[in-house]
Amino acid sequence: MRSVAFAVYVMSCVANVAHMHPQPPRPHPQPQRPPQPPPKQSPVLLILLVAVGGLAVLAVVGVLLVNVVGPRLLAPPQPPSLALPQKSQGTGTTTPEEQRKKDFLFRLATIAPWLLDEDINWSAATRTCTDIKQGKSEQEVIEAAQERFTDVDAEQAKKIVAEIRTWCGP
Repeated sequence: MRSVAFAVYVMSCVANVAHMHPQPPRPHPQPQRPPQPPPKQSPVLLILLVAVGGLAVLAVVGVLLVNVVGPRLLAPPQPPSLALPQKSQGTGTTTPEEQRKKDFLFRLATIAPWLLDEDINWSAATRTCTDIKQGKSEQEVIEAAQERFTDVDAEQAKKIVAEIRTWCGP
């Protein structure tokens, strides 16, 4: 009896469906899969890559130290030079006037190291030389030099005048 009731039920459902308006069949939606996470990398692989990179950096630094810095560290230290550096000019030679100027400025630096402006100091020296050539007294020449060369005392001015006399003729 149950099977008859089931058959009647199925037939009534089919009859109801036949009376309905036909609709185009819908495609069955595909179940969407969640995106796959990227595969997990092993921490051992990461540690290995970092170690290899670190070794590469150390190797490059080591080569640079040995080839660039090493020879400087192993070379004996050079004593400081007291000579004035030569300005390179077209021919590489200096005139007697330029050499006289360099020698005087070097000696002036040993007497009064704070006098740094070469042009001002050379101008003061040539004016002092003019005083000497004009036959001014030693005291006048020293006082004028003390005024021309900034912040020198009488003893330093006397030494400066003596240096100027080495190249300034009477």
